[in-house]
Amino acid sequence: MLEEREAFLRAIFDAPDDDVPRLVYADWLEENGEEVAAKAIRLSISCFRAEDERTRVEYLHEFQRLKWENPEVVNHHDGLFRNVLERGRDYDFTSGQFTVAELLDEQAFRVSALAKPWLFGVWRAAVMAPTERIVDSRPFDTLFHSIALRKVCELDLAGDEMPIVASTVTDDGGGLIGQPTYESRLIPTISLGGIEALAKHRLCKRLTGLNLTNNNLGNDAIRYLARSPYLDNLSRLEIAEGNNFRGRVWQLLIERFGEEVVS
Repeated sequence: MLEEREAFLRAIFDAPDDDVPRLVYADWLEENGEEVAAKAIRLSISCFRAEDERTRVEYLHEFQRLKWENPEVVNHHDGLFRNVLERGRDYDFTSGQFTVAELLDEQAFRVSALAKPWLFGVWRAAVMAPTERIVDSRPFDTLFHSIALRKVCELDLAGDEMPIVASTVTDDGGGLIGQPTYESRLIPTISLGGIEALAKHRLCKRLTGLNLTNNNLGNDAIRYLARSPYLDNLSRLEIAEGNNFRGRVWQLLIERFGEEVVS
């Protein structure tokens, strides 16, 4: 059923203005014992299509009652519904945020994506590294092979500043006096090994935007990117801020991608 569900969701988000894939999926859900989810999808479509305000409000109330009675089921399908709150405007799910750890297990991510149907519509993915950095190709394998993330063409791998405790004052008993002081520490998202893996990944050719700022990268990272045969479609490469490039190596990026792309 995993493959079937993925195929239905992919069809819905490949043609978001066409209700036929939604209705086909609703029929399949009903046939497989998920009557509440099927009803919610149909109600949202009826509400969206209503020709007068009175009819729309009736469908809206029915949808809201169904959601109140079955919150987990209805919320689980967020992103599939025609927007029942404001006619003419659908849900706008365009960006997804993930941790490196989530992307290390391709099969587990595939299963978890089904619990967030809206992911099938995102075109921008941001990756965070609170516990571990990207050091090899595994996160990219998950991202680029994922049916849910097939539309992703912009990748944000920027490092992040995290607050850490810089100092504390304690009494004789070891108790904390006052508030600790904090300082920001840069937490890179990707290592040089990760840059090499990205530059050599055939499927990175779909990327049009790439953010690599604040990763403490050096000259070798520039060389991998400039020599990549798969990054031809980049129209935006953010890399200058928070990295450590020396000498004339920056010119390699300019020659490879153009001044209007690199910043």
